[in-house]
Amino acid sequence: MRKLVPVILLFMLACGEEQIVSKVESPPEMLINSTLFKSLNIDHSQLDMASAIVREITGGSKSVMIPFKNRLQYVYSEGRVNEMDKLDFSEVISFQYITDFNYEQLAKSLESHTFSGELKVVSTRNFSLLLNVANNKVNGSKVLKSGKTETCSGTVGSNQWVQDVANCASQRIDNMNWWDQGWCYIALPECWAQTVISCIIDECEVVAGP
Repeated sequence: MRKLVPVILLFMLACGEEQIVSKVESPPEMLINSTLFKSLNIDHSQLDMASAIVREITGGSKSVMIPFKNRLQYVYSEGRVNEMDKLDFSEVISFQYITDFNYEQLAKSLESHTFSGELKVVSTRNFSLLLNVANNKVNGSKVLKSGKTETCSGTVGSNQWVQDVANCASQRIDNMNWWDQGWCYIALPECWAQTVISCIIDECEVVAGP
């Protein structure tokens, strides 16, 4: 009987180690382990996982934003919490500021409404484009990969489509309550682009093209 005690203890320790290894994934980990994220072919080593931002949104969902280590590129998605306490993602978007600014200069230019450059948006919904920005306003675009629209008043990248997105983003930032607007000013590079992308998703839904 005494010989069995060490064996039992070793078994219990092994089980304890296994439980520690199989810990619950965080929302950012759920995102990078999702099939949609993998389709973007992003190297995990480029991401700054420690600086990921997770926010509660309406309808039992969460938004997840993970910056790249250079802080000028981000991965963003919204996921609904399922019965297994995991997030179901329907779309993942990568966006990147195309500018000579560093992160601090970019934040200051957005705060003073003087940023001019490009915002590259790549979606798992089969479209990618460059948004031309002048003084924080989207004023044009170049389609890199096209989809087709369901709820936009024009095709992706058209003048009307760009105007719809620009108007939506401006209105959403102006209509934020003091708490959300305060957060937005603190995290301007992330918040400004997230608002533009949110408008693309909600106001101009894009589905996969033929």
